[in-house]
Amino acid sequence: MDLTHTMYRLMPKITAEHIIKNKVKKKKVKNAAQVLSMTMGGFIHHHTKLEGYVNTIYGPLKMPEKRGQNTAEIILFFDQLFDSVNGHTLKPEKPLRVAISHNSPHFPFWQRALRRLQRMRFVDRKNKTQLRDINVLKNWISTIRGLRKLWIVLKPYEFKCLKPRVLNQDCLRHFFGQIRSFGMKHANPTCMEFESSFKTLLINNLTSPRTVENNSENKIDGPLLFTLREFIYAKSGCDDDSPEDLQTFDFEKPSDTTREDMNICNFIAAKILDDSRIKGCDTCKSLLTDTTKSELVSNNYLVKTFEKAGDILTPRMSRLCYTHHTAIMLETELYTHMDLRWLNCSQHSVPLKEFLVSFIVVFYIEKWCNNINNIFTEKEHDF
Repeated sequence: MDLTHTMYRLMPKITAEHIIKNKVKKKKVKNAAQVLSMTMGGFIHHHTKLEGYVNTIYGPLKMPEKRGQNTAEIILFFDQLFDSVNGHTLKPEKPLRVAISHNSPHFPFWQRALRRLQRMRFVDRKNKTQLRDINVLKNWISTIRGLRKLWIVLKPYEFKCLKPRVLNQDCLRHFFGQIRSFGMKHANPTCMEFESSFKTLLINNLTSPRTVENNSENKIDGPLLFTLREFIYAKSGCDDDSPEDLQTFDFEKPSDTTREDMNICNFIAAKILDDSRIKGCDTCKSLLTDTTKSELVSNNYLVKTFEKAGDILTPRMSRLCYTHHTAIMLETELYTHMDLRWLNCSQHSVPLKEFLVSFIVVFYIEKWCNNINNIFTEKEHDF
């Protein structure tokens, strides 16, 4: 546990804020969860069996066997208890950190945990008398009973699982705390002030690697919603005579992108018609371009298909952008929801559709990324 050798530390998350009394931050749930963890319990249990001493920065340390094993046992118990109310996925990270289901191990564990919690007591460190004004154990018992009852209520409605991690008020409490403290002046914000603060906090948190001043561990349980354009472009509803110190956003609608789409479609048509498998086919050329014009210009079918593809992909991009093989999944969406029967060349129907869908996805991803970068780098609008 030598804190001076970070490379060889067995518990890198444990810092002075976890174990040194005058440095411990109160009301930090994540610090308590990291101390009462399987890593800590296993470390203590292992070192109670070692002969001799362990060298630390505070000198030699010998863990008493009996007290060390008891400490490790209670730490491991609370680690399992935390896990049982912190599941968020059907694939268990640990035996109890999994969503509640019909055959999950939560219910037999909770039965044992209730009996154990009911026998626990907090005692005064000096005179060993029982402390009666602490509700931690009672709250744990209420939480377990509440989850068991909630599952009984949900079963008739054919719920297959329940993710207990989402059943908490921490996010809501933290959110309103940030709103009230935003700018050090919004203790009782109006609707207009609330909307302005919310937009600012939303963008700040999405562009930050972690939530500022968060009280719990940062976990990624799903896709981040990066499609902020519609939200940001929405009118704030602020009056012209609103206070100047309010941090409001007043964006204009984006300019017409028809010309940009036309240029992309022209490029796609040129690339497809230049491919060796399709090159020289008059039917394919008439399907993709306006043959009445001397220069290569895409026809209305191709432009409308590109616009339709954008409408299909936009609501799906936010939940696919963080996954592997994004392009393949977007192509599947287009094949499923888009009508490509107008590409009816008798010789090249299949490769024509493959080329078109592939190019549309490539250009859509590039266009989507550029739009997001413009929002985050403030190139398109001045805040």
